[in-house]
Amino acid sequence: MRIMSIVGIGGAFAAAAVLLFLAQMVGTPSRVESQEVVTGGGTITQDIIRDTQDITPCPGDPTKKLKLEVALQDGNAAFDGLISNDLADGQMHLRALLDPCADPPQSPFSIDYSLVDATVAGRTGKLKIQVTALTSGSVSVPPGARSMGHFTIQGVSGELKHAQGQGLIVSYVTPDLPNAPKAFRAYYAEIRLR
Repeated sequence: MRIMSIVGIGGAFAAAAVLLFLAQMVGTPSRVESQEVVTGGGTITQDIIRDTQDITPCPGDPTKKLKLEVALQDGNAAFDGLISNDLADGQMHLRALLDPCADPPQSPFSIDYSLVDATVAGRTGKLKIQVTALTSGSVSVPPGARSMGHFTIQGVSGELKHAQGQGLIVSYVTPDLPNAPKAFRAYYAEIRLR
């Protein structure tokens, strides 16, 4: 009898603990429900000095060479639209592999943006944005070069700490021609704010 009453009391405590836990879960919003998701787009302005290094000759045409293009030093970048920052507060580092061996030329590239004092939906902090993209064409030959790619976003500090997101990026760069824009870069992003 004594064993049965102890088991009965223990079972009652366990049942009460489960009910209390479930009551707390119902009354407390989950972490996912408390996230705000913002979407939108805008443009990007870049100021960067590039340098190229020969990698290897193209097969069948040694006069053409694959080249590695890098930033001589970190450049600056300003986003506007959903993400905004001042040009002086945005640093960028570029790496590209220029491939003139095919027609049209194609070049994979990556850009790391570090935006200090970036603003998203009224919140300010530091963001890291990592872009991977592909360019088709040449910026020195009409009609120019088109790029498309994707990126990830990670909040680092301030009110944007722990923010995460992803997006798409396109750009069009033309040679210096009359009445033609030299460069146009646009993005679309989805960002989860916490």
